[in-house]
Amino acid sequence: MLANDAPLASLGTTYNQTSFGTYFDIAKLDAGNTSAQMLRDNLDLLPDAESVGAALNSLSGEIYGTHHVPDPEHESFYECDV
Repeated sequence: MLANDAPLASLGTTYNQTSFGTYFDIAKLDAGNTSAQMLRDNLDLLPDAESVGAALNSLSGEIYGTHHVPDPEHESFYECDV
């Protein structure tokens, strides 16, 4: 178990994971942000860095930033042989 208050930002392997890890590291110090503190406390209890990374991905929406989205101006979905 992590549960050692390791900085979450240091456990991130992508930009989004590191950004969200930094947010939760800062939120841990903010007494008024109880929702983020609860999430951070639960992240501290995950068994390994891989689990923390997966949780940060779920929270950050990482999939949307890493998948190619077709640009209709530059790609054609129709091919014609004339």
